Amino acid sequence: MDQSKRNAIKFVILMGIVSLFGDMVYETARGIMGPYLGSLGASAFAIGLVFGLGEFLGYVLRIVAGVLIDKTRGYWLFVFIGYGLIGAIPLIGLTDSWLVASTFIIMERVGKALRAPAKDTLLSIHTAGIGRGKIFGIHELADQVGAVLGPFLFFLMLSFGLGYKNSLILLFVPFALMMIVIVISKLFSEKVPVEKEKEIITDKKKARIYYYLYLIFIFFTSLGFISFPVISYHAVKVGIVSENVVPLIYAAVMVMDALFAIPIGVLYDRFKVRIMATLPFLTVLTALAFTKNIVFFFVAILIWGIIMSAYETVIRAFVGDNVPISERGKYYGIFNTVLGISMMIGNSIAGYLYEISILYIIGFVVITQVLGIVMIGVILATYRNNS
Repeated sequence: MDQSKRNAIKFVILMGIVSLFGDMVYETARGIMGPYLGSLGASAFAIGLVFGLGEFLGYVLRIVAGVLIDKTRGYWLFVFIGYGLIGAIPLIGLTDSWLVASTFIIMERVGKALRAPAKDTLLSIHTAGIGRGKIFGIHELADQVGAVLGPFLFFLMLSFGLGYKNSLILLFVPFALMMIVIVISKLFSEKVPVEKEKEIITDKKKARIYYYLYLIFIFFTSLGFISFPVISYHAVKVGIVSENVVPLIYAAVMVMDALFAIPIGVLYDRFKVRIMATLPFLTVLTALAFTKNIVFFFVAILIWGIIMSAYETVIRAFVGDNVPISERGKYYGIFNTVLGISMMIGNSIAGYLYEISILYIIGFVVITQVLGIVMIGVILATYRNNS
């Protein structure tokens, strides 16, 4: 392996460490912030509104951020601002007002909208021939380590009697480490060759059509990818598991996500978009979680973790392979927005159908994945793999 490739891997590892520390802060907060806002006096409606607004802004603003990133080429500026807004989370520990705390939560989500397209673009252009699937896989592995480690350490802090406020304030430590590593990553990025436009794609019109067909495919498959809270709600309701073990189950799912990140990335680098044909079939299997069989439930959620790994790695790698650098920020923004809207709509429909009949939600998953299979068939039949 030549020096440029070694430097590319080191850069991705550094950016992975950035996400690791970032996840230790905001994923921890996402897990406990509902009950905490309630303890500050927020109603259930207010909590739902805060998180709903935060998620909406966190996805919709990605298109705006992506366009600005393309126009300014200010990748690192958006990275610094976006990750810097994670610092709003530890500030929650300094207030007794749920309104102020809610403002900090929304600020972090806006930061997510700013940093996501910039981070994805930086990862996609600093490849040095490594392969984008592997690049995003390495990054996701580090990211998920933070998603598991953060809540666990927060649990330990609470166990030692520090309380929510002090524990939240202590999240300034991983936040500060994150900002230091961002600076190091920025400096180190100068040693990593940046891909050239002509080396990636020549037919921009064809690439855009290819991208939008793929976007429709992702919309349908993610529409039927039911979120873990809905699945765990069912499991507790029917008595498959008790409420107190749900966090441990989710941690196991995140471990599956991390373990499969690099292998899935390697498979993508070899088979490109063809590997996506497996996604609808795997998603259908997650419907087994809505049975009353504990074996089926655990099989389904472990598959759920593998699919989540794919969403965080190879489906993002595809954008880098099929969108020119000059428009990559915008198209990453569009992609993330469509993904978020699809999951929001799908989970809303699933929650409604669940109240009517579990068979309806299973049918919904199957129908959406059949549509996904049709779309990936259209893609494979119409266009050759862009490599």
